[in-house]
Order: sequence, then structure tokens, then C-alpha cells
Amino acid sequence: MKVDISSDKKTDIVISALEERYASIHKIRERVQGICLWSLGLFAAAAGWLVQSRIHFHLSTALLIGAGTFLAYWVLRHRYFLDLEIGFKSQMRTAAKLEKALHLYTPRFFTEDDDSLYPEKWEEAGTKTADGNYFNKSYELMLVGLIIFFLALALKTCI
Repeated sequence: MKVDISSDKKTDIVISALEERYASIHKIRERVQGICLWSLGLFAAAAGWLVQSRIHFHLSTALLIGAGTFLAYWVLRHRYFLDLEIGFKSQMRTAAKLEKALHLYTPRFFTEDDDSLYPEKWEEAGTKTADGNYFNKSYELMLVGLIIFFLALALKTCI
């Protein structure tokens, strides 16, 4: 069954769908950023507390603490964030399709010159060829905190 929808109404529907994709993309980015910053802060605070404390761990205790901390990091990074990243990329691909439907990548559609409103490269959003590396940079930030914590834990270990 074909529904007869005017061109203006179709445009309104596409714009509405695009706004929803943008909102989802922003929520995912905020969630990742918040968790990474909190993780970095917790790792740094724990490291600072360890360095200032008079506590010294036996090697087996330090290894157990380190393994538990690494396991928590690994689950967060490779389970929780991976799921968010998959959803993020899916939202980005859908947004790029909607942007294309609105001719945001079409040269001379909105402007007098040979450029489109959006760079053509943005059309690859959410694909393997896209330039964005937001998630990788966030993971690296969290990893810095983990390394700082491990260094502090190593400092407080009696061998």
C-alpha cells in the first residue's frame, strides 16, 4: 500500500527523524564522556589515596586488586562501551542517510558555489572509513587512569 504524502510533509518527517538521531548521538557521547571522566577521576583518586596512605600490599593482594580492577575496566570497555559504540555508529549512519535525503551533501543545492553545506566526508559517518575516533580517544583517557592506578599500586607493593 502506497501512502500519498506531499513533498513538504516528507521533508518534515525526515527533519524530525534527523533531530531524533542527533539527540541520540548526543546522549551516547555524553554518557561515554561522563563515564570516562568519572573513571579517570576514580582511578586518580584511588592512586592518590594509595600513594599517601601507609598501606603496603603483599604481592598476592596487589595482584588480586589489580586483576579485579582490570576486569572491571575490561567489562566496561569491551562490553558496555562496545554496545554504546555500535549504537552510536548505527545512529551516525542513519543520520548521514537522512542528511543525504535533505541534500546536505549536494553541491549547489543550498549555496551558489560548488560546495555542499556538509563536507562529503561526513557522508561516511558511522562507517569504517569515517575519520571520527571519539570512542578510541575516550578509551585512551580511561586507560591513562588505569595505568596511574597500577603504578600507585605497584609503588605500595611489598615484594
